[in-house]
Amino acid sequence: MKTITYVKRSQLNHSATTVFNWHCREGAFERLTPPWQPAETIEKLGSIEDNGTITIKTKLGPLSSKWFLKHIDFIQDRQFADILIKGPFAYWKHIHKMEPQDEETCILEDEIEFSMRGGIVGNILGGPIVKNLLQKMFTYRHNVLRSDLLSHSRYQSDGITKILISGSTGLIGQALSSYLSTGGHQVVRLVRTSDLEDEGTIFWDPLNHIIDIESLEGFDYVIHLAGENVGESRWTKKKKGRISDSRINGTKFLTESLSHLKCPPKALLCASATGYYGDAGNDLVNEQSPNGAGFLAQVVENWEQSTRSATDQGMRVVNLRFGVVINPMGGALKKLLMPFKLGFGGKIGHGKQYMSWISLDDAICAIHHVMLNSTVEGPINIASPNTVTNEEFTRQLGATLNRPTVATIPAFIIKIMFGQMGKETILASTRVDSTKLSQSGYTHIFSHIEEALNHYLGKSKDYEI
Repeated sequence: MKTITYVKRSQLNHSATTVFNWHCREGAFERLTPPWQPAETIEKLGSIEDNGTITIKTKLGPLSSKWFLKHIDFIQDRQFADILIKGPFAYWKHIHKMEPQDEETCILEDEIEFSMRGGIVGNILGGPIVKNLLQKMFTYRHNVLRSDLLSHSRYQSDGITKILISGSTGLIGQALSSYLSTGGHQVVRLVRTSDLEDEGTIFWDPLNHIIDIESLEGFDYVIHLAGENVGESRWTKKKKGRISDSRINGTKFLTESLSHLKCPPKALLCASATGYYGDAGNDLVNEQSPNGAGFLAQVVENWEQSTRSATDQGMRVVNLRFGVVINPMGGALKKLLMPFKLGFGGKIGHGKQYMSWISLDDAICAIHHVMLNSTVEGPINIASPNTVTNEEFTRQLGATLNRPTVATIPAFIIKIMFGQMGKETILASTRVDSTKLSQSGYTHIFSHIEEALNHYLGKSKDYEI
């Protein structure tokens, strides 16, 4: 059988053992999966050692396929491989190699040997397309790995850190769980589905105030991200009730539960939002700025106040005021991608409203940073230092996708379609100052919107050697 080979090599400033161990941990596959080509783990048996298996489901546009892979050629601290037993290719073998350069550096090599279905004709027609997809994918993978390893290397831990995360199925929660796990932390998820309960989860029912308080003992940190999605639909009376109950009452219940522990966590990190400031126009707002007007601003203020019982007990509390999180797997970018790809993208209203944004990778790395930085407490803006207007964001997204952005969506259309939600989120202008985050020692991965869009849409710089 004639095969095609693709090889990607990168030098990493970390030992081969460090890189190998990262790949062995829970969440590695999820961290390395590019957002433009999502993949779901269906079943995992064993480890990456020989004879372990993994079944994944991938999507490419409207098409999906299942891959049944077997792990082979395992060499401790040096390599492991996956071979396709059943799936979309006639042959597929992926060898992951970590070649030591010295004690502190190594070469990461991903070698893929594959053959298309249809024999020689399939290879001629499909081979170049697959190699181009692999080049984008592995540029992304190596960049993520390089960034994650650098981020984790900045913090020295005295043993395993045990972390409880609520909202682990959300956009931030999923990425954060994988990021922390691959960094060597022990992550336990606080879930609202009792049939998911196992050693890696704890069940709770915040609406009915059900939780086993004893199960909360022993955590070093608690990261609370759970809550009703604010920007997915119109704010009906019922929707507002769900937002308030989940964000305010759920947080208050969890916080009070933590305050009754014999050994409370070192810190509680609670999600919040830059919606706290309301529509601030062109004003630059920071953590000392007053609360804005409107439903969302009031919810966020009460949301942050609901952590008071933990503060009163002497616990360090951090209120994470997230800007718009940039990633095509969720949030605003996911909704905008299709119309922009079709050439129908354009500014909203006059386009002068400011959008405070943060890349998903910066969001999770900033959480990790403030979690381990004992000097950070109270509200903190989790946002890029370079806020953009809607018009600037529109122009950059169009340029990244190589699509025109001549359309304009009038403000009254947004008000008709989304009502108060559209007025307070899509049309509101929030220009936040992230100086507190920077002064705490955090270095942004993506400071400019074009860098983040290039990364998440497969257009980022290649560091291949």
